[in-house]
Amino acid sequence: MLEAWKREKNTLTIVKTQERITDNNKLNKSGTLMSYMGNSNLYSTVSDTKSLLIDNWTNTTLPDVTFVWEERTTGFMDDRRDFILLTPTNEEPQYFGLHGDDFLHHISVKIEVHSFQNLEHHEKLVNEIFRIIKANIRRTNFVDLLITSSYHDNDMFRNIFRHTILVKYRKLNP
Repeated sequence: MLEAWKREKNTLTIVKTQERITDNNKLNKSGTLMSYMGNSNLYSTVSDTKSLLIDNWTNTTLPDVTFVWEERTTGFMDDRRDFILLTPTNEEPQYFGLHGDDFLHHISVKIEVHSFQNLEHHEKLVNEIFRIIKANIRRTNFVDLLITSSYHDNDMFRNIFRHTILVKYRKLNP
C-alpha cells in the first residue's frame, strides 16, 4: 500500500492505493496526485536558500523573504513591499555506487520574486538573486547549487512584476 493524495471537490485527502507512482507531483490516470516528500531534505534545503539570500543581500533594501506556507494573504496583496517566496518543489534521490550504498539527492526550490515599483527596480532584485546564487555555488552540506531555469510572469494590466527562478541543490548521502 502506498500513501497518496487524491483530489476530491477542491480538497486533497490522503488515500491508500495499490497504484504505481508514475512521476513525482503529477496526476496519474485515475486522478490521484502522487507525491513523496522524502525526508526533511526539502525543508532544510529551502531554509538554506532563505539564509543564503538574507545573509548575502547587498544591492538594494532586502525584500521580505518568506516560505510559501508562511505567506497568508486574503484579497489583494500588499503592493508597498517587495517579497520573495520560497517553495520546495521536489526531491529526486538517485542511487549510485557498487551496491547502491550511496545516494545523490536532487532537491528543487522555486524562488518567486514579486515587486510593484517599476521594471528597473525589479531587474535589480532579480540580478541580485542571480549574483548571490552564482557566488555561492558550493554550499555547506550540499554538493552544489545550480540555476535550472528562469522566467518572468509579469502582469500586463497592473504594475505587478514577477519573476520565477528554479534552482536545484545536489546533496550526497543525506
